[in-house]
Amino acid sequence: MRNLICFTLILLALLSCSPLHKPRPVSIPLSPEAKKIYTFLRFLDLENQKKIEEAKLEAQQLLQLNPEPYIYLEVANFYWRNLDFNQARNILKQGLKKFPENKNLYLSLAKSYLAEKRLKDAATTLEEYLAIKPEDFSVYQELAAIYLENKEYSKTIDLLKKLPPEKQNKITYYYLARANFELGLTQKAEALLQKTLKLDPEFFEAWAELAYIYEMNKKYAEAEEIYTKLLEQEENNEDLVLRIIELNLKLNNPKKAKTFLEDKDIDFKLKVFLKFLENKYYEYAENILEDVKKEEKGTDRVNFYSALLYYEKYQDYNKALQYLNKITPKSSFYLQSLEFKIQILLLQKNYALAQKTLDEVKQAYPNHKEFYILQIYAFEQQKKYTQALSWIEQALQKWPKDKEILYRKAIILENQNQRQKSLELMEKIISLYPDYDPALNFVGYVLAEEGKDLNRAKLLIETALKMSPNNGYYLDSLAWVYFKLKELDKAWEYIQKAVSFTADDPTIWQHYGDIARSLNLKKEAIRGYKQSLKLNPHNLELKKLLQKLSEN
Repeated sequence: MRNLICFTLILLALLSCSPLHKPRPVSIPLSPEAKKIYTFLRFLDLENQKKIEEAKLEAQQLLQLNPEPYIYLEVANFYWRNLDFNQARNILKQGLKKFPENKNLYLSLAKSYLAEKRLKDAATTLEEYLAIKPEDFSVYQELAAIYLENKEYSKTIDLLKKLPPEKQNKITYYYLARANFELGLTQKAEALLQKTLKLDPEFFEAWAELAYIYEMNKKYAEAEEIYTKLLEQEENNEDLVLRIIELNLKLNNPKKAKTFLEDKDIDFKLKVFLKFLENKYYEYAENILEDVKKEEKGTDRVNFYSALLYYEKYQDYNKALQYLNKITPKSSFYLQSLEFKIQILLLQKNYALAQKTLDEVKQAYPNHKEFYILQIYAFEQQKKYTQALSWIEQALQKWPKDKEILYRKAIILENQNQRQKSLELMEKIISLYPDYDPALNFVGYVLAEEGKDLNRAKLLIETALKMSPNNGYYLDSLAWVYFKLKELDKAWEYIQKAVSFTADDPTIWQHYGDIARSLNLKKEAIRGYKQSLKLNPHNLELKKLLQKLSEN
């Protein structure tokens, strides 16, 4: 009986607790491998739930439990996705300390720098990897792309030359072509592109690069043919259509250029209007604008483009100003219209009204750089160099490395007969902005004028001409370099191009005369000197030279 009572009491106790209380979970220790997997999955889950701070703690735990390359990459990517770029890079660098030969860690670190346009750091990262693994040719292409973007063209070529022939491919040939072209080795670049296109006849970028080379070398028909073929692949590529239009204008075929306007919107028509205007097809430009006005009359942008037309075609500055004055302050064209207005007033030498307008706009837009530059230029025009330099110093406090402001300062120093200081500043500009063509041309021309370092002068001016191939001043500078090098045929070739693009500069025409005289082209020399004197009748020395030449 006693045993039965005990059993019953135990049974009741068990029954009383079982439906009301869950048994305690038993803690089973995880194996090290299971713990790694569990922590990794928990880390991913926390990020998915947007519990970022908890995920960070789990990420640190994960790195302690499983410090493998792929974990460093995963954690770095997590920080990158959550915009903590510095920590992402710190994680990758920690990984590289443990795994100094891991390519993926180096590539990810380089890509993190590229995302922030830190090209030098990206290149250094891959250079460090190649110092350890010089035979890993797959990375050469990645590094070459960075060199190209950073405009280190000689480095690009030197790097890719190290690849064995069997490792060369269409991309390496394409990169080599681009680098050679940028260094002025056009024929080599063209040959490399042909090689690229043999490997892949559908390589769009290679065709586009070849077309661009043809265009720069004035092979307009060949360039137009390629762009037209490319347009068949990308029918809606607006940039391609604009290139074809411009080439047809250069080929003196405006009617064909205008056919590309069919069924296009107003934005595109106005872009084409600018192309016709730039290439001096004024009647066609005006017709395009009239078509636009049928759809959109009296708007601010139509007024702005009308001002451009009257400025360029008719040189009717007052009419251009009338259109600009119609543009309302709320318009997206308003600031441009003010800049344009001030430029016209300065051209008219209406300094009082230009200054009044500048005073107003500088007060309304104190951080608009263009108004500072126009103020500096206004003082320059009036030869008020002290005031101009004062404004430059104010502007440099806001924009200490601005190339245009630094350039204007160098020009003023030159006008104040401080050539050495001017030249030093121009060299500084080139070191900061290796492709800033006005500074390149200035230094190149000064070197030519002084007969110093003529090979460097030639290289600088040729680089400037890549940026602005039809610039008469740059062509004149190159002609003058060749003149100083005693390569007179080349000098004559370039000075003729110079006057075809810039026919209103007395110095260029005087150079034309000097080069022609050295070639015993008496009629052409007289022509050059006469044109120069028309533009600058106060040049007494040139008058004497012309008289002497005419008498002989």
